[in-house]
Amino acid sequence: TWNSPAFQLHPISKEPVWFNHIQVFHWTTFPAELWFAWTRTGDIRLFLHFCVVFVFTMIKYGLLGHKMSLTTSFGDGEPISMADAAEIRRCIHKNMVFSRWAVGDLLFLDNLSTSHGRQPTYDKGRFIVVGMGANVAKANEQVSFSSDNSQQ
Repeated sequence: TWNSPAFQLHPISKEPVWFNHIQVFHWTTFPAELWFAWTRTGDIRLFLHFCVVFVFTMIKYGLLGHKMSLTTSFGDGEPISMADAAEIRRCIHKNMVFSRWAVGDLLFLDNLSTSHGRQPTYDKGRFIVVGMGANVAKANEQVSFSSDNSQQ
């Protein structure tokens, strides 16, 4: 078990940053991501994949109550609701940026202020090399949000 706050302070800017895996390890994520990909691309293969995965997921995790080997929950162990997980995914997708890659493209990013990932693709010739820099110590200060300084 690993317990970590959903937000961390950026070590340089001291801004609160989302630092959590709920959008990856919630049991509703895989079918939801396939749905987002299908609605964005219109690729019928993604829709068919969504249908199969949705039925399987709802039966296995929703009805039968199986647990994923990797999952996220609140710090007290309470499960995160489907509605809360959907709202987090909605916020993430609202702020996504998609880029067409070309041969020789190079991307540098601050992994604490910019989330990164990949979307379902059927590109046969895509080859991506990833390199990571030195680890940066996370700030030890607690992140708190007051009612007059709420974050979205």
